[in-house]
Amino acid sequence: GDLSSNISLNHFNLDMADWESTVEPTDFSISIDQMPNEIVVDLVVPSTLNVNVTSALLKDTSKVDFSLFQKKRKKKENGERIVDLSSLSTVGLRRALEAP
Repeated sequence: GDLSSNISLNHFNLDMADWESTVEPTDFSISIDQMPNEIVVDLVVPSTLNVNVTSALLKDTSKVDFSLFQKKRKKKENGERIVDLSSLSTVGLRRALEAP
């Protein structure tokens, strides 16, 4: 399938008590094709992608506990991986079994 859209991202700067642009508005398109053994993703951004990295953004980002977003891989006591049901698609299963 294909998707075209416009994206922007703002960050609330606590020091200034105002929003500032992190990713300035830009158009993009994404195309996803599923093959028997893989998924092909094509992302196109036809213009310059402007990303503003400020000290306030870095300071606030450094306080985020990113471990909350990581999915823990379960292992049996002997070290074998347990594949959870969410990865039982053709591609997902293959990747789950190949993962370290």
